[in-house]
Amino acid sequence: MSQPGTILSHVGLGPYRSESTQTYVDPTRPGSRPGQVESARAEVESVRQLLASAFLQSIYRRYNIASLTQERKMWGLSRKGVSGFSSSSTALQVTQGIHATALTAIVTGASSGIGAETARVLALRGVHVIMGVIDMIDANNLKKSILKEIPTAKVDVMKLDLSSMVSVQNFATEFNSTRLPLNILINNAGICAVPFMLSTDNVELQFAINYLGHFHLTNLLLDNMKKTTGESKVKGRIVNVSSTGHRFTYHGGIHFEKINDPLR
Repeated sequence: MSQPGTILSHVGLGPYRSESTQTYVDPTRPGSRPGQVESARAEVESVRQLLASAFLQSIYRRYNIASLTQERKMWGLSRKGVSGFSSSSTALQVTQGIHATALTAIVTGASSGIGAETARVLALRGVHVIMGVIDMIDANNLKKSILKEIPTAKVDVMKLDLSSMVSVQNFATEFNSTRLPLNILINNAGICAVPFMLSTDNVELQFAINYLGHFHLTNLLLDNMKKTTGESKVKGRIVNVSSTGHRFTYHGGIHFEKINDPLR
């Protein structure tokens, strides 16, 4: 049987779906004071990995899944869609032959993992990429790496904390003030299997980042995308990155009235 830790990325529980946790440390917890942030981040990551591994082990036992290959067959993940691509297709393969020098794209959570590769390949195809991130250091390092590989690339980094609706509003206002067009919005940032925390808006953290933040962002940018479509005659595209983890839900569904309850 595969070790759960080796397939976290496949089901959306791996590090590539997470951004820096520094902003999310509760002020009453260790790590909120100077000098303790790194240890708190390490503690959160350790707990997150344990929870993710336990989650996958329970799922594998429940569905009698012996390997990642069996899991992929079980959900039909290797089957090609009408586009001719499957879940195993790479960004390079999907965009092969596409030249998009006139397009502008926003990619959230672009400092690592899926977001980073998406940003890199879009830049390679000529797209002006805006990286909406919480970890500015990692994002700027990635930008340097992209420019080293693709000297003509157009890449900008902008601060975006999807757990804060104020930050989302500020990001959208700043982007719209640039008067750049918007052809593509890729809502990629996300977290999973983290200890219970509330966002700055007192909403359960994963729900705030993965859903509410992106919903608010999309609405704030929609007029720009519609305007761009009308002027360029090129249809806009909004992509919401998801995970096979959505298949493993509570039998009773989501209890929205209890979503902020740590005892649920």
